[in-house]
Amino acid sequence: MAILVHPTAPRGLVAQSWRVSFGTLPIVLVHFGQASLIGVAANVIAVPVFTLWVLPLGIAGMVAARWWGPEALRPAALGGQVIIDLAGLAARVPEPPWWLLAGMAGVGLVLRLTLRRPAVLRWVPGVLPCVGVLAALAYLGRERSPEPPREWVAIGAAQRCDHRAGAGGSLAGVRARPVAGARGVAGAAGGAGLPRGGGRGRTP
Repeated sequence: MAILVHPTAPRGLVAQSWRVSFGTLPIVLVHFGQASLIGVAANVIAVPVFTLWVLPLGIAGMVAARWWGPEALRPAALGGQVIIDLAGLAARVPEPPWWLLAGMAGVGLVLRLTLRRPAVLRWVPGVLPCVGVLAALAYLGRERSPEPPREWVAIGAAQRCDHRAGAGGSLAGVRARPVAGARGVAGAAGGAGLPRGGGRGRTP
C-alpha cells in the first residue's frame, strides 16, 4: 500500500503508516465527511498483531478445524478481538479540526516543493495527497450546511417509527398507526417547539 501511495516509500512501520494514512485522507474526507489520524498509532499495534498472530494462527486453525472443529480457530479469534478492541478505543478519540488538517497539508506541500533532505521528506506526505486534502476540505466547506435543518423526520416501518431531535433540541416520540395500503409512515410530535402533525418518512 505504501508503494502505491508513493514509489519511494520509506522503511519502517510508523513512517509507512503515516504516509499511507495521509495519502488516503482525501478519499476518507470526501466519503465520510470526517477523518482521524489516530490510525497511525493504532496500526503500530494492529499490523503486527494481525501479521504475527491472527493470520498464521488463522491458517493453522483452518487446517486443524478438520479434527478439532471451531475451537481450532479460537486462538486467532482472540487476536482479532484485540484488533476490534483497539478500533473501539480509536473511535473514541475526537477527530482533528479542519484547520489542523489544512495546516498539515499546507506545510507538507511547502516542504515538498522547497526541501531536499531525504531524512526529513520521508515523514512528509507527497504533493498529491496534500493537494487532495486541501481540495477535499474546500469541497466539504462548500457542502457543509450553516445550521441544522429546521424539520424532523421519522423513518421506520408502517407500525413503528424512530424519534429524532427537532431544531429546538426537543425529542418527539413518534408511533405510526397501521393504515391499510399505506406506503409511508405518519406520527404525532408532542415535544415543545415541534409542530404537531404527521411525520414524513419511508419504509425500509
